[in-house]
Parts: sequence; structure tokens; C-alpha cells
Amino acid sequence: AIKALRRPGDYAMALSSLYTPWVFAYTDFEPTIVPGWLHWDRWNLKMWEEFWLSEKDSRRLELLALYEDHDIYMFTGTHFNIPPNLKKFLENNPHIVKISPHVWKYSPKPALQ
Repeated sequence: AIKALRRPGDYAMALSSLYTPWVFAYTDFEPTIVPGWLHWDRWNLKMWEEFWLSEKDSRRLELLALYEDHDIYMFTGTHFNIPPNLKKFLENNPHIVKISPHVWKYSPKPALQ
């Protein structure tokens, strides 16, 4: 699903390290952002934990903004139990659009409502 959506300059992100091999291997995205792997990940473990668990969507947007003006396709998979605050963010934030059951697209500019 991610590969079919790729446009030049877009990034792919695995929201769980469980899916790192699949997101990295089955897409031609460069960079691929994954927890704790590869040199494109600008977040440390504390930042990933903030993204997963924070009650503040503003902090999540700050973290995503570290990847500058790139759209990011976030893959959740079926075995990643999305924390409630993150799920709420994915479902309700104007910067996020659900592409498929397991893919969410973040855009630096909010989608039109």
C-alpha cells in the first residue's frame, strides 16, 4: 500500500520496529524512518516514546516537523497496538489522512476539511 502511493520526496515511517524490515524492504522510499534503525531516524528513543504516548498532539507535530516539508506515509500494521492518544491523533488531526487500514499520510500542511 505504501509503495503504490510514493511520490518523489515522500518518506515512509514504520510506527513499530516490528514492521521495520517490511517497510524498508518492500518500499523504495528513501529515507525510511523507523524506530531505532538506520541513519534517517532523527528521533531517539525518548522522542519515539513521546510520539507514541504523549497526550500532546502539538508535541507529535513538533517531532514530525523535524522531517521538514515532506509528506510521511506512516505504516501501523496489524500487530501494532496503537496507543489510544496516538490513535486519536491519527484519526482526528487535520495533518493526517487515513489512506488504508494500516497507512496514514502526514502532510506538513493540514488537509482541507
